[in-house]
Amino acid sequence: MVGYLKDVKHPSVARMAAIMLMNKNLEWATSDNFNDCGVFAMSHMEMYKGSDVEFECGFSTRKDIQDMQLLNIRTKITTKQILSEANVYKATVMYLARKATRSLRDERMRKMLEKEGAKQEKCWNTLSKWKMGIKFEGIG
Repeated sequence: MVGYLKDVKHPSVARMAAIMLMNKNLEWATSDNFNDCGVFAMSHMEMYKGSDVEFECGFSTRKDIQDMQLLNIRTKITTKQILSEANVYKATVMYLARKATRSLRDERMRKMLEKEGAKQEKCWNTLSKWKMGIKFEGIG
């Protein structure tokens, strides 16, 4: 980061270079998930308020629940990017999605989409129950 600030001659480079970095030990940290570092970083940036006290991002320490949480967050991020007014391809993507949905006659594809929809619905229901502290079969 400091190297980048030097390259662009940012006025705060000296202040940033003098800051001592500290690693936070997060109980929900993973050691085997190399795909979701951006999702974790974005979630942490949303929740971190600049304090040294522990902060809570809402991630479960249970892998099965955390996997559903990450799927949910990835879906939200992707949806926001696609639907953003800054997305110059938004109209094209929406047009192609509507066109594909209207002309969906392939039974195999329809079943695949229904299965994926059911997985997403299960994810939302499970997360809702988990947030409310309800124990349910298979998790908790």
